[in-house]
Amino acid sequence: MSTQYIVKFSKNLNSLFPSEKVDGFVELIPSKNKYSSPTISVRTHQDSSDTNNIQLLYKFITSNFAKVDFDDNKKICSINYSDGYSRSIDYNSSIEFDDSSSSAYSKFKKSFEELLNSSKKTIYYDSGRVKYTGDVVTEEDKMSYNGEGSLYFDYYKNTLKYTGEFEDDEFDGAGKFYNMDGNVTLMANNISNGIPVQNGKLHINFRNREEIIDINFTELWVKLGVDSKDDRRKLVKSDDFLNVVASYYITGTSKNIKQLLFEDKSVPEQNIELWNQVQDLKVEVLKSRNDLNINLNNLVKVGKTFTSLLIFNIMLNMVVIYLR
Repeated sequence: MSTQYIVKFSKNLNSLFPSEKVDGFVELIPSKNKYSSPTISVRTHQDSSDTNNIQLLYKFITSNFAKVDFDDNKKICSINYSDGYSRSIDYNSSIEFDDSSSSAYSKFKKSFEELLNSSKKTIYYDSGRVKYTGDVVTEEDKMSYNGEGSLYFDYYKNTLKYTGEFEDDEFDGAGKFYNMDGNVTLMANNISNGIPVQNGKLHINFRNREEIIDINFTELWVKLGVDSKDDRRKLVKSDDFLNVVASYYITGTSKNIKQLLFEDKSVPEQNIELWNQVQDLKVEVLKSRNDLNINLNNLVKVGKTFTSLLIFNIMLNMVVIYLR
């Protein structure tokens, strides 16, 4: 069960330049299962579903996500962490309780310290986004997934890609795979060195379509034409794995998986996707135009060179004829 408190929050870049204190609500949310990690959230409105909410802080709580200090006299919790692209920006954020909230501060501190007492770690993408939270083994300062944990897409929403068991950075044991949109999942109870084996269940959960399909992985690899273990492992790790699988099992429609996924998005999400596609198209058009200009310039240069050589050859022939 989560606990929530009224606080003042400041997201300081560093201790030299404190930012303005903002009224907010801090919430400690315990892990949903043995694979996930608890979270700390600070927002402007009490109701997390309020459309006017501004998320001031949201972090998975692991043993290395931040350096946390408590000032009992001032009733302030300081959280030092890195964020932004490649985690290149250091923050010294503070969560402050007022003078009449001694009891709330004590409960918050106790709950937070219990959640911080964890062996789980956070691993990040080069982008700075969370890649993995869970059990790790560290060798020569390199952490690898080993045990139980959650893997995420390299996406700002911290979208789940897989929850389950790992060994030496590979899916191994039992686990659940997710697509980027969260509307297709695949439960596999037997995964061997990164490759699901035996049987599993594919869940398709669109707004207007819901299916649960039994999967035989031996048959699946034949359907997909993926023969080698390396190719299977590579496909399973790819961001499109679930959409590729779903495309071979969805029946009763002439629409492909991309159309179904697009239709399942909200109107604002569809608009964002269309806008991104337009921007990508602009880039391609500009690139093609630049390539065309370069090719035309090269063609002009070649033409000039050829013309010069032709004139030189004609003059040389005239000289030879004259000398004869």
